Formats: sequence, structure tokens, C-alpha cells
Amino acid sequence: MVVSVVLPGLAKAQQKGSFCEGIASQNRILSADNPCVSGPPKAVVKTVYGLEVFADTRHDAQVFFKVNRGKLLFLNQNRTTIDGKSKFSHIGLGIKIKPVKNVTTSFTYGPQFTYERGHIDRTVLFATAMVGNTRDSITIVNRFSFGHISKTPFSNRHLQILKQGRLPDWLCIQAEELHSIGKWRELFLGIKISFGGLMIRRGFLKNLYAYPMWDFAKGNFDTRIGYALSF
Repeated sequence: MVVSVVLPGLAKAQQKGSFCEGIASQNRILSADNPCVSGPPKAVVKTVYGLEVFADTRHDAQVFFKVNRGKLLFLNQNRTTIDGKSKFSHIGLGIKIKPVKNVTTSFTYGPQFTYERGHIDRTVLFATAMVGNTRDSITIVNRFSFGHISKTPFSNRHLQILKQGRLPDWLCIQAEELHSIGKWRELFLGIKISFGGLMIRRGFLKNLYAYPMWDFAKGNFDTRIGYALSF
């Protein structure tokens, strides 16, 4: 409830400088919910955590963990192939900024430890951009992996997620490509389905998704099941 008190002679008092300068208003009204302050309120810096876990039936399983506080961004990526022959962990630090309206970008940079080699053999740069709003947007993720020795070649992975207002809220289009040693190793194209949106569910199912896709590089069909949560 807002309690307002009209102060007689408030204008005269302000001219004499006997009342707080920051409280002047056109109607000379003082609200009990807006006490006089010496300056604008300080912005609250929030910490946002993100967790995503997914697995493909033919390729790999991964876990992403992110921490975003203000402009600072921390990223941890862990991956293993389905056959378990190759595993790595990556840690990156960087920034997340909003340079203009409806555009959000982020950059992280850091080492990658490859378990079968037993040492840090790569440095990874993630560069991400999201353009649009909640109904129409495109998200582009680029992962550049730089090898430290000649036997660890450069590779780059790219991901595009298109959300279009004409599509249902639970559906978007996704593509993913991996290029290494002069060849496209993966070329995925499919649709991403949110179980929570499709079944109008909340709780656990809200964050569960499926990504059935066709791999044009290997000529086979695959399905990814994942869980993405922000808190």
C-alpha cells in the first residue's frame, strides 16, 4: 500500500534548500514507499548457473556447466565418446556482454586436458552470439580448438539454433558441424523438441529435450537426449 502525504509549503521549503533536493516532484507529493535517497539505487549483480547434460546414441556424451556473474563467465565442458576411447575436460574464462539491443555475445578461453594423452594438449576458444528475442532468434556457437603439437591439429565446431515465431514454442531447428584435418567430420541437421513445451509440463520435464538429426557426413540417423537447466 502506498501512503502519500501532501506537504503544504513544500515548494517554498525546497527553494530555501531545507528539504532533500532529490525528492522534488511536479505535484509536490512525498510517497512513503520512496524515501529520500542520495543517489540512484545500485544495480543488483546476479549469479546465474547453467547445467546441460546430453548424449547421442552414435557419437558422444557431454556435460556443460556455466557460471555467469555480471560480465564474467566461467565454462566447464566434459566429453566422452560413446565407446569411451576418447575423453577430455575443458575450462574456460571470459565475458558475456550485450553490445546492442537484442544481441548477446560471449567469449571464453582456456585449456583442454585429454585423458588418453595424459596432459593438456589444446587451448579452446568459445565464441557465441544470440540475435533476436524470445520468439524469433538465432544462436550461433563457434568452438575453435588449437593443438599444442603437430599431432594435435586445429579443429572447429559450429552450432546454429533457429527459433522462429511461426513454429510452436516447443520446436526449433538446429544444425551442427565439425571440421578437422581438412574434412567435415560431422554435419548434423534436425529439430530440437522441448518435452516441457510439447506436453505443457513443468518441473523436471520442463528442461528435458530431444534432438533427432541426420548426419550428412556419415550418412546415418542419430538422436540426442538432453537436459538443460538454468538457476
